[in-house]
Amino acid sequence: MSYDIYIGNAELESEWPGEDGPVAEWTVKGHAEPDAPTFPGDFMTLNGNSRHPGYSQWADFCRQVGLYDLFFAEWEGLMCEHPGIAVLKPEHLAVVKAARELWSAQRPSAIAGWDFDPIFGGKNSVDDGVRGRDGNLARLLWLEWWMDWTLRTCERPALHNR
Repeated sequence: MSYDIYIGNAELESEWPGEDGPVAEWTVKGHAEPDAPTFPGDFMTLNGNSRHPGYSQWADFCRQVGLYDLFFAEWEGLMCEHPGIAVLKPEHLAVVKAARELWSAQRPSAIAGWDFDPIFGGKNSVDDGVRGRDGNLARLLWLEWWMDWTLRTCERPALHNR
């Protein structure tokens, strides 16, 4: 099983009457930007606003880079409900940026990406002689870029996990 994580503009998908008033369902749709970062070995995400990591893969990443509370803190984590949608705020981006800066400072020669496709497996089709690419750095750069883009350009900035 895996998360489907989308960062972008929250859009109303449906609304129906409920006991305590209308119930609304919100979504963030898939989107690509030509300037969004891409990484060797990442054949699924490319320059899009979605990632699809396994449950334990995402939790391990969050623990390793210091973002576990940002995503999973009870009641306030961006992904404390699954499925769920959370409003993105500038302070979320600041936490991700600080985590990326620390990770990069501790690994100054790290190269973002994967030697193998993180979803489908198999050898990276670009054999540029680089081995030991850093998937955590790639995820941090992806989060930082899409959170920044979303906060600058979207009316209702959100992170949706489904």
